[in-house]
Order: sequence, then C-alpha cells, then structure tokens
Amino acid sequence: MEQSHQILEERNDSYKSTAIQSQTKILRLEQDKVELTAKLSEVMSQLTSSQLALSEVKRSEQELSEQRISYECICFPVVLPLTPPP
Repeated sequence: MEQSHQILEERNDSYKSTAIQSQTKILRLEQDKVELTAKLSEVMSQLTSSQLALSEVKRSEQELSEQRISYECICFPVVLPLTPPP
C-alpha cells in the first residue's frame, strides 16, 4: 500500500512538472506573439508609407511627362507639308 502511494505521488509530481513546463512554454509563446505582432504592425506601417511615397512619385512622374509633352508641343510644333509628297 505504501509503495502504491509512493508511485501515485511520483506520478503526481511528474504531472505537476509537465504542467509547469507547459505553462512556461505557453507564456514564452505568448510573449513571442506579442513581439511578432508589434513587428508586423511596424512593417505594415512602413509598407503603407512606402506605398504612399510610390504613389506620389508616380503622380509627379505623370505631371512631369505631361509638362514635357506640353513643352514639346509649344517649342517644337509639327509643320505639316501643304502638298502631299509625290
């Protein structure tokens, strides 16, 4: 009977140890999750800023292209011949 009690106590201690290890691992994983969520948020913010900057560059590029075309039309008009070529 005493031996049976001892075996039960050892099992109980083993279960407690396993439970503590599991809780420690869960806590570590939860901390990792918080850190990774913060990093993800930061990267998403950087991505949004980069996308806005890219949109601004594309808009500026379009405006400059339109200005160049307008300038070329004013400064270098196309002169069409009055008579068709032979």
